[in-house]
Amino acid sequence: MSGEVQLSECLGFSKAAVSRMSKRLVQLGLIKMKPYSGLAFTAKGLTEARRLTFKHRVIEVFLRDMLNVKKSRVHEEAHRLEHAFSDQAIKKLAYFLGNPVRCPYGKRIPKFS
Repeated sequence: MSGEVQLSECLGFSKAAVSRMSKRLVQLGLIKMKPYSGLAFTAKGLTEARRLTFKHRVIEVFLRDMLNVKKSRVHEEAHRLEHAFSDQAIKKLAYFLGNPVRCPYGKRIPKFS
């Protein structure tokens, strides 16, 4: 089973949608893809994934700890905000929060410099 098929089944998106996005991510240099095989992050893609994960999880901590947003809403709200914050603002927010190492769901917050 190809990586795209597995991904479409796992995420619940159509195979065509996953194929289109996979091709776009390859063009951007974020993933490597071999037909009928797996998908893998490039070094650039891994860096970008860590950056977005860092931003998302720091925002989750802020929403939960400072704004008392219900845990059931934190992920969705953070998803809306993660692309709006600059890297500099998120780093300052992380510092303000005491550089948390775990999000409200217990997942590790990756290092991002």
